[in-house]
Amino acid sequence: MSISMRSSKLDLPEGRVFFGDLPCGASRDPAARAEAKLRSADSLLAFAGIKACPAAPTLLRADRFGRPELSIGSGQPAAVSFSWQADRLWTALSSQCPRLGMDAALCADFGDGYPFAKVFNEREWKGISALLDASVARGASFLWSAKEAAVKMVGWGFGFVQPGHISVTISKSRGNLLESRADIASRAWTGKVNIYSIEHPWGWLSFAPG
Repeated sequence: MSISMRSSKLDLPEGRVFFGDLPCGASRDPAARAEAKLRSADSLLAFAGIKACPAAPTLLRADRFGRPELSIGSGQPAAVSFSWQADRLWTALSSQCPRLGMDAALCADFGDGYPFAKVFNEREWKGISALLDASVARGASFLWSAKEAAVKMVGWGFGFVQPGHISVTISKSRGNLLESRADIASRAWTGKVNIYSIEHPWGWLSFAPG
C-alpha cells in the first residue's frame, strides 16, 4: 500500500514553493534513496499541478557538484531540493524559482560534543538568543538548516563552502515564517542568500530560493 505525501505550499517574494515529507525508512542504499526522491518529486509535481510531458518520464539527475536536477520532458522546468530527516524525506520544488535549497534540521542532532564553535559564530548566537529562548539545540538547528539551505541553493554544498564562512542574521518574523539572510564569504562563492524558516517541534525547515 502506498503512503501519501504530506504536501504544502509557501508563497515567497521570489516565487511559490511546494514542499512535503514522505516516510522512507532509514535505507542507505543509493538505488532506494534515488527511487524515494523521484517518487516524492512526482507527488509534489502532482500536488502543484505542474504538468510533465506525457511522452517522457520525470527524470532526476545530479550535476557535477551533486545538486539535483529535475527533468519533466517538454513541460515546465522545476528547481528541486531534498533533505533526509531521520526516517523521513523532505522535498521542495518550484517552477518559479530558478534555484532552490531546502534543509530540515533536528534539535536532537545538536547535543554535547557538537563542534559549535567551529560551525557557528558569536554574532549569530547573540542575534537569535532572545528569539529562540536561548535554547542551544533549537538555535543550532535553526542556524544549521539556514546554512545548509543556502549552500544547496548556491549548488556547491559544504564541499566548497565551510559552515564557518556563512553568517546568518534574522530579519523578521512573519506569522510562523522566520526570515533571515545568510552572508557567504569564501573563495568559492561570496554573496547574500535570503532564507525562510518554519519551526517544528523537532527542529527547523529552511528554504533558500534563488
